[in-house]
Amino acid sequence: RVGVDDATGSRALCIRFAVEAGREALKRSGVRIVNASRVALVLGTSMGSHLGGLHEASAEVAKALGVEGPVITVSTACASSTNALGIGKELLDQGLADVVVAGGADVLVPEIFTGFHGLGLLSASKCAPFSEPMGTTLGEGGGFLVLEREADARAREATIVSYLSGYA
Repeated sequence: RVGVDDATGSRALCIRFAVEAGREALKRSGVRIVNASRVALVLGTSMGSHLGGLHEASAEVAKALGVEGPVITVSTACASSTNALGIGKELLDQGLADVVVAGGADVLVPEIFTGFHGLGLLSASKCAPFSEPMGTTLGEGGGFLVLEREADARAREATIVSYLSGYA
């Protein structure tokens, strides 16, 4: 990350990752937004205080994406994006939104790296789940899915790429 060495730069990069990933997800989904107030954003992140106000950062992302419905921020460490998907499903199930852009964005900040290092979880080389060497490698970026009810996707003859049937 060239030129990103402070909290302001980390915040800006995290928001950029979220906006770019959200735009890509919306474009690839083929969803045509008719009523922006029925589109929600659920943003998961581990950035915490580095965003200078979690909800304010999510509001910036929502504005950039043209989302005018519910905007929710989830910060539950490594499970943030997974929880964002589950909350997005709940918004659809409860009729609070017709389309939900859900996922997450994170950048590496010293505290996250230090925390994983202190726990002895980092691997010095490439690692793979359930393989050798043990450990994890950290990365940064953003990823979002566009969630909608199956009936709505079928009505617009969308190519359905996955189903979210529940979460716990």
